[in-house]
Amino acid sequence: MTREQIFQQLSEQPEQNFDLVIIGGGASGAGLALEASHVGLKVLLLEANDFMSGTSSRSTKLLHGGVRYLEQAIKTLDWQKYQLVKDALQERKQLMSMAPHLCRPLTLVTPCKNPFEQAYYYLGLQFYQWLAGKQKLGRVSRLSRATLQACQPNLGAQYRSAVSYVDGQFDDARFGISMLQTAQQLGAQLLNYCPVTKLHLRDGQVVGLSFRDELKHTEWQIQCSQIINATGAFCDQIRQLADPELPPLVSSSRGSHLVLPRKFLPTDQGLLIPNTSDGRVLFMLPWQDYCLLGTTDNESQASLEPQIPEQDIQYLLAEIRPHLKQRISKQDILGCFTGFRPLIQGLAGQGSSKISRDHQIHQDSNGLISLIGGKWTTWRIMAQDCLAFAKQKFSLNLQQPSQHYSLVGAQLGVPLQLAADLEPSIAQHLLSQYGDQAQQVMDLGPVEPILAGHPYITNELIWAYEQEFCHKIDDLIERRWRIGQQNAKLAAQLKDRISALQLWPTGRR
Repeated sequence: MTREQIFQQLSEQPEQNFDLVIIGGGASGAGLALEASHVGLKVLLLEANDFMSGTSSRSTKLLHGGVRYLEQAIKTLDWQKYQLVKDALQERKQLMSMAPHLCRPLTLVTPCKNPFEQAYYYLGLQFYQWLAGKQKLGRVSRLSRATLQACQPNLGAQYRSAVSYVDGQFDDARFGISMLQTAQQLGAQLLNYCPVTKLHLRDGQVVGLSFRDELKHTEWQIQCSQIINATGAFCDQIRQLADPELPPLVSSSRGSHLVLPRKFLPTDQGLLIPNTSDGRVLFMLPWQDYCLLGTTDNESQASLEPQIPEQDIQYLLAEIRPHLKQRISKQDILGCFTGFRPLIQGLAGQGSSKISRDHQIHQDSNGLISLIGGKWTTWRIMAQDCLAFAKQKFSLNLQQPSQHYSLVGAQLGVPLQLAADLEPSIAQHLLSQYGDQAQQVMDLGPVEPILAGHPYITNELIWAYEQEFCHKIDDLIERRWRIGQQNAKLAAQLKDRISALQLWPTGRR
């Protein structure tokens, strides 16, 4: 159902009988919408901005269990963190099979300065792989100095050996859009640029909400007591629409990343540097035609349009410099982005249901359920736990869930090939972007590159507008193509070119 059809139906039948209204269109909200649609619920999802516009498109692009969490779990005998890693490793391969055009195994190299370090990391990563069981993606290997220099030529000479292992890498923003497209095919109604402005109460209980269509500047009301707040770092803002005096459930931590030329990582393998000044790990990863460096972890107030602070830039540059032969300067930065992780505060005595998986499901006394915390790799577990909680609280009738399914763009058995005379870079871009839908994008019209020397074609604008909930040029540049994060200069050139050709909003001349 298109945006226009949803609003037409709301105007004709204002008392829609939704089984579930979800607030938030990031990984948590999209996962809830998808899983709820799979079990037969009639779902409405509302997002204040563009889908995936928050932290869900600003991750380190890894599907992983969390090596650092495992180390912490062992050192502190923390069962919850251990369980989080185990669950995430079990989910990792399942998610990769859902959208193989958007995911891939990624070898990560951890450099070592002496035999003791190599033995320590080898044993730890062997245990990490053992936890994955049959869902493991590859082997753990010890690398000699010669092998390390061959596979990581820019790594500093102080490293004498290394350990390599395999995790998953994915396109976070496009994965989320594919989740939403799949939910839509199952009947979910999805609206971005529709911020919730009010929660309606009757006898102290939430019975509905008001929201605003930012594109048409109209106000709408929905009657539904089954509402789930999945807005991540902005969770408390929604909760306090019903009661401004509610104590906060979350604080937020800022995770910043820099995007650099691939010359600083001239390999398809990533680097994991485990010894930073503040005890965090540092990732340096191949990301399409670029190199991704991250991440920070600083307490910070969440905002809708975050700008990376200078202190984060200087921190990342200072932390990576001792490890590389080539010096990275601020002038080398092509792009940067920052997002906010929701950090769960204590919920003792607040009627919460705590799950030992780094996420929590909380119900306020007014009936509003909030899903908070978690990570990209465990979105299915989060959604299933939340639906089980909601079933009990709201007496929902759930069908038997499907455990294995593919996302839009990943139909099994569809050959991923395009016309032989198509420019290879364009073919590769379309297949990695759209999977089995690449040919449908091609069929929208003649292949016309938007900017010479780059693989983006005019047909993609039509597709983004008609099929991918795309309403602004920034939606396209930032989240459907990710160029806004990767290369600020190229992003500006593409915007100017699209405007000059008068291709937006529909992509049709």
